[in-house]
Amino acid sequence: MHVRGDVPGAISYDIYRQLHPVTVEKLAKMTASQQVTLLSANVLACELSDDGVDDPSAVLLGIPGGSMNYWVPARQVQRGD
Repeated sequence: MHVRGDVPGAISYDIYRQLHPVTVEKLAKMTASQQVTLLSANVLACELSDDGVDDPSAVLLGIPGGSMNYWVPARQVQRGD
């Protein structure tokens, strides 16, 4: 899988819910507190299928080589070839 476009990734589902809908103010505040990080377009990732949340609009991604998992909107993720 890979990320479609630059997307803010939240470190927890609670933060993800507070972030959306994304506004400049929310993004700046949460990025400054290191609760959100910007994932670059085409970052390779794997979906964690057992995310523990019943929300089809959110996807939990594991970034290879990274120490954190990130919640992103499902529409921002595309299956690789």
